[in-house]
Formats: sequence, structure tokens, C-alpha cells
Amino acid sequence: MKEALREFYRLRKREEAEERLRDLIAIAGLSDNAEIVRWSRTLERWSEYILNYFHNRTTNAYTEGIHTKKLKFILNTKIYSPEEVKPTCFSPYIPSKHWSNSQIQN
Repeated sequence: MKEALREFYRLRKREEAEERLRDLIAIAGLSDNAEIVRWSRTLERWSEYILNYFHNRTTNAYTEGIHTKKLKFILNTKIYSPEEVKPTCFSPYIPSKHWSNSQIQN
């Protein structure tokens, strides 16, 4: 499955990717492994967003990385307890005055 997914992201055309993703979902859905079947349902739910990658070959990985680094910084500074941190408090577009670039990159 891992190699099939790697091959999927190497495709050049969205139409090809659509067909390959349908095949991947179908094959994963027939697995004996419950987690792979669950993964196939996730792929199906997110298929439109996954296929958007083929418009300009970009992802939101950078934004997700910044969110993770901010969360780690907040939790490590002991300003907030984990229960107080809500995902909506982060924004990749409006940096907080409390974080410098060096703190985010660590």
C-alpha cells in the first residue's frame, strides 16, 4: 500500500490520479486489516482534497508544521495546560507577537 501511494503522488495528471485513487480505495477497502479498511474510508472522504494536489502540486504541510511547532512551544513554556489549548487559537497568517521565528523553527 505504501508503494502504491508513493506511485500515486508521482503521477502527472489529475485524471490519472483520480482513477488510481479509486483503485487504491477499492483495494484497501477489501483488506483483512481493519486499519487499512478504515484508511480507505478516510481516503474516500478526503479524495477531492487529495486530488487538488494535482492542480499545482502543493500541500499544506508547511502550515501544519508551523501549527505543531507553535503548540509545542506553548506547551513547553507552561503558559497553558494542554486542556486550555484549542486548535482554533493558531493561525498561519497572523503570527503572534509572542513567538519569534527562531522559537517557531526549534
